[in-house]
Amino acid sequence: MSRIAFNQRAVERRKCLVEANIILPGRPAIHCHILDLTKSGARLRHFGETYIYNRIMLFIPSLPSVFAAQVRWRKDADVGVRFLFGEADLPIDGPHGPDDGFVLNLQLAQLRRRRAGAAR
Repeated sequence: MSRIAFNQRAVERRKCLVEANIILPGRPAIHCHILDLTKSGARLRHFGETYIYNRIMLFIPSLPSVFAAQVRWRKDADVGVRFLFGEADLPIDGPHGPDDGFVLNLQLAQLRRRRAGAAR
């Protein structure tokens, strides 16, 4: 019996190699590459940091844009994230609790995205 692999994703995934930075509250930015991208998420490969929080901001300098994202899975240095839209006050799960600067930056990034989407 042969096995047939079906792509069960809701949206098309595109391979890419885009430089980005993972932004965590109270920590230096973590350099990463975006390896796969969909309109709802991405696969990242990060360098250096061993643990990535469940909620992050992803800065893509080539756009330049900031995206709020939630980690959906982890495997070695790869992390799968789902982009978050319209969530103003994300709970911060970092070691030091809520960071008002992080939440403010996140809200500003989301406002910019909404404006950019409305302009299209």
